[in-house]
Amino acid sequence: MTQAALGWRCRRGLLELDLALTGFLKDGYARLSPSESALFEEFLAENDADLWAWMQGAPAPARYAPILKSFTLSDPEQGDHRS
Repeated sequence: MTQAALGWRCRRGLLELDLALTGFLKDGYARLSPSESALFEEFLAENDADLWAWMQGAPAPARYAPILKSFTLSDPEQGDHRS
């Protein structure tokens, strides 16, 4: 799949999810191995509610661990005080 096609698949109904996925496509996708790239395409087929929950640290299918490590949000109590 081309990066342009992936860009369209990263567009979601939830703005936060849209921003996280398109940001990753821009800044992190090129670092993925071929198998991780295929896994990212599979990941994008999941529903928005699951993706967002998993990206916030909810239990997720183990196969997505290589992708989710790029999206786990920081814990505010650990010093990340985004508003």
